[in-house]
Amino acid sequence: MRTRIFTNAISGSVLAVIFSDDIVSTSALGLGKVLSRFSSPGNTIIGTESPFPTLFNDNRKTSQVEAAKIELLQTISSTKNGKESSLETQKQVLSLVDFLETQAPASPTLLTDPTESMKIDGLWYLQYTQPSDLGPEVDDIPTWKPATSSLDVVSKLDTRQANNQGTVSFLGTVAVDTSDRLTTQTIDIAQSRVTNFVEQNLFTVEVAGSYELDTVPNRVIVSFDKCDITIKNTGFVLDLSFLFDLRSFLKGGLKAGGWLETTYIDDDIRIGRGNRGSLFVLTRDKGAVSP
Repeated sequence: MRTRIFTNAISGSVLAVIFSDDIVSTSALGLGKVLSRFSSPGNTIIGTESPFPTLFNDNRKTSQVEAAKIELLQTISSTKNGKESSLETQKQVLSLVDFLETQAPASPTLLTDPTESMKIDGLWYLQYTQPSDLGPEVDDIPTWKPATSSLDVVSKLDTRQANNQGTVSFLGTVAVDTSDRLTTQTIDIAQSRVTNFVEQNLFTVEVAGSYELDTVPNRVIVSFDKCDITIKNTGFVLDLSFLFDLRSFLKGGLKAGGWLETTYIDDDIRIGRGNRGSLFVLTRDKGAVSP
């Protein structure tokens, strides 16, 4: 029955968003607050009881995914990369993300198929960060639980909640402000490297490293080996890469700094989850989210 209720209650609204010229916002529909509660691996949005043809159901599902994407981008706009997101906004984001991850998950061969991997290759703009878990007081949203890796190195990685909102962590301890600042991530499939770039008022920070594939699909384990701080308008570059060697020494030779799992991706948006519980929303288009 839940599937039928969801279909009847939501499909008309979503189709109105897709086909009505005078509707430009899905926020008023409360889509994110409803979708994830009726969606799970065993309870799809189109359901088995639907009397409509398969093609129509597929089109409707695509429409609902597109509507959720629109609402997600609207919801994270004007939050300064999540720094100014309220608890209600974070709950809405988690509901929408849960829907996208459930109804249109990333292909399990995203990182192993040469053709599919081109979808993730290249430059992405970080638009939003927040914790994946909002605490025990928020119990009406499904909790994302990372799959268990069979690699020993993964069990040694830090899993303490990072609570990043408008920040990214450096060396797992220092928070770098990303609110209302240009922040990018470049994935180089050919070289198996990841480069993170954050612009600050007086300088820029670039951190890069190599990655290896985890046994969990779409998860990469990153070992950072480069950190450059460039002072603007001077050309002076401060190389702090030695800090990663020091960190590895202090951790008994452990070079891996963390893992990042892609849970949803299309031509416009990528959603990722980190080993310390952070949720990331990135886009191909720099201007996809209002600052």
